[in-house]
Amino acid sequence: MPGWRLGYVVAHEEFMKVFNRVKQYTNLNPPTPAQYAGLLYLRKYKEKYISETLPIYKSRMEAMYKAIREYLPEATVVKPKAGLFMFPNLRPYLERLGLMIMSSQ
Repeated sequence: MPGWRLGYVVAHEEFMKVFNRVKQYTNLNPPTPAQYAGLLYLRKYKEKYISETLPIYKSRMEAMYKAIREYLPEATVVKPKAGLFMFPNLRPYLERLGLMIMSSQ
């Protein structure tokens, strides 16, 4: 439900202990309409939504990964196995622009 600020996490118990500490400061109260929409989605539309939306998101992720590899060849990036987020390391470009302090580490 992009934009609705509602979601859930499935993870190992040790990760959840740390995650819950971070979550309490970043997400206080999801709005009531989002909670009802999320419940309706899980009960009624989940399979249809996933079958229609997943290929679109996968295509976008593939296009972004390809663009980073092609247009930013010095950047390092990990192609996600799930999810949409990529965090390319742009250090070589930032250093040339003087936007990053070089470190001997």
